[in-house]
Amino acid sequence: MLERLQRTFGIGDTALHWFQSYPSSRKQYVRRSPNVLSVTYLVCGVPHGSVLGPILFVLYTVDLEVTDNYGLSAHMYADNTQVYGFCRPTVVSALTANITDCIEASTSWTRSNKF
Repeated sequence: MLERLQRTFGIGDTALHWFQSYPSSRKQYVRRSPNVLSVTYLVCGVPHGSVLGPILFVLYTVDLEVTDNYGLSAHMYADNTQVYGFCRPTVVSALTANITDCIEASTSWTRSNKF
C-alpha cells in the first residue's frame, strides 16, 4: 500500500510517514474459549470500520483494470467490487467465458498484490 501511495500518487515525506504509522502496531485478539485468548500482530491492512479504510481501498485497487480486458464493467464501493456485463441471449456462453477469465485474472492480481 505504501509503495502504491508513493509510486502512483506521489505521496511522500510527512504524509507517507503518517500513512506508514496508521496500520502499524495493530493486534487482533481471538478468544477460543473463556480462558484461552490468543493475540496476533497484524502486518498489513487497515482497521475495519475506519473512515480511511474505504479511501485506501480505492487508492490501492486503482490499477485493478482487468475488467476492461474482457469487455466487462466494475462497480466498486468501500471494500467491495462487483463485475458485470451484458450480452444478447444468443451469446451467453461468450459472456460466461469472459466472466470466468476475468475472475481468474482478478484472482491473480489479488495474489500478486497481497490483497
